[in-house]
Amino acid sequence: MQQVEAESAILSKLLLKQTQILQKMTLQQLVRKQDIQKEKKEEIVLDDLLNQVKKLQEVRKKRAQELIQLKLQTPSKKHQKYKRLISMCCSVSYENVDLMLLPLLSSFDELLSSQQKSVN
Repeated sequence: MQQVEAESAILSKLLLKQTQILQKMTLQQLVRKQDIQKEKKEEIVLDDLLNQVKKLQEVRKKRAQELIQLKLQTPSKKHQKYKRLISMCCSVSYENVDLMLLPLLSSFDELLSSQQKSVN
C-alpha cells in the first residue's frame, strides 16, 4: 500500500509539473500574441504619423510657394518709391500709376520730340 501511495505521490508531482509547464507555455504564447498585436498597432501608428508628416510637408511646400509668389508680386521698395515720385510729379494717384504709365511715357516722348524739332 505504501508503494501505491508513493507512486501516487510521484504521479501527482509529475502531473503538477506538467500542468505548470503547460501553463507556462500558454502564458508565453499569450504574451507573444500581445507583443505581436502591440507591434502591429505601433506599426499602424507609425504609418499614420509618417502619412501625417508627408501631408504636412506637402502643405508646407505649397505655402512656401505661395509666399514666394506673393513676394514676387509685391514691388520692391525702390519700385514703390519711384511709383510714388511719378504719382506726385504727374498728379496721378498712386494706384493708377501703373495704368497711366504708358500714356505718361508717350506724352514725354512727344514732348521730347517737339523740343528736338524746335531746336533744329
